[in-house]
Amino acid sequence: MKKALYNLVKLAIVAILALPVGSCQKPYEMDLPLAVSRANFTVKKEAGQVFFIVYSQANWTAELERPVTWLRLSRTSGSNYQQVNVSYDENADLSRGVNIIVRSGNLTKKVYVSQNAGITGDISYNIEHQSVSLLKGAFTVNIAASNNIPASNFALIEGSVDYITGGEAWIQNISIGEDKLSFDVTENTTGEVRQALLKVVVPVAEWDTPVSTMVAVTQGAENAALGSVPATVEADPNGINRLSIELAPNFAPTFYNYTVEHSIAYTEGESQNWLRNATLDGSSFKFTAEPKPNPNPLRTAAVTFVLKDESGAELDRRVVTITQEQSNMGTANGGNENGEEPKDPEEDF
Repeated sequence: MKKALYNLVKLAIVAILALPVGSCQKPYEMDLPLAVSRANFTVKKEAGQVFFIVYSQANWTAELERPVTWLRLSRTSGSNYQQVNVSYDENADLSRGVNIIVRSGNLTKKVYVSQNAGITGDISYNIEHQSVSLLKGAFTVNIAASNNIPASNFALIEGSVDYITGGEAWIQNISIGEDKLSFDVTENTTGEVRQALLKVVVPVAEWDTPVSTMVAVTQGAENAALGSVPATVEADPNGINRLSIELAPNFAPTFYNYTVEHSIAYTEGESQNWLRNATLDGSSFKFTAEPKPNPNPLRTAAVTFVLKDESGAELDRRVVTITQEQSNMGTANGGNENGEEPKDPEEDF
């Protein structure tokens, strides 16, 4: 009898201890104004689906940060606790990624979905010139380019500019083509040289190495002009050495179609054309003088250089006086006592 009573009391104590604390047990609730169950996904190149859960105390919306065709959301709005399915297509191109923006009131969360590349090997966008030097005037730059970027990715290429000096927005209308890179520069009215770095980037997943190239752009504060051209040049009296006059224009012939013309005026009474094989190749004027055998005073020739633009308008003019003293070779090269000119040791070009 005592043993049975003991067992009954023991059972009653266990039952009391098993009761929940407090008079009422409330269901669990997440006390967060806005949260997502996962912040990023990296998926394989094959098509598939992932999901995340939105926790919110109010209504919420979900949208892609930028439009893409390869990824879709099962829902774009909801309230409280709900699941969002993310389906994606197979990737046959470069790696890719996009943010899903979840908003509730003034609160924002991001879920980044990226997909592995479907192709292997190096992808590039190559341009012919990595640096560009320009004059002060407004100008359109065209640089030849080549690439092996998949056609479906080409429309995603982005162009941006980091301005180093000279203010902002002086590089405009960037056009990234399959065979050339083009952009406009405005007139430089700052009075100083300005610089910028133009970037061409093919977007890929954030964790991947981007396909990119850069162009350093320098714009001067001067119009087209010739450089430090000497006022006088002394020709070789013996007519042996071929001489050169560098015109040093302040523009790159690669981008500008300016031309330089020249003309020669000889001293009156002197034999004409004693400057032989005179050529103007780009910005270098080269010539050979005939030997000067007689003891007459030095002879001169004036070479005029004129810089013209595409329309033929004159932009700059310089005159160089070429002088020549008497040859010191005597009759060694076939001259004689009657003052006849010696044989020219240099063959005509």
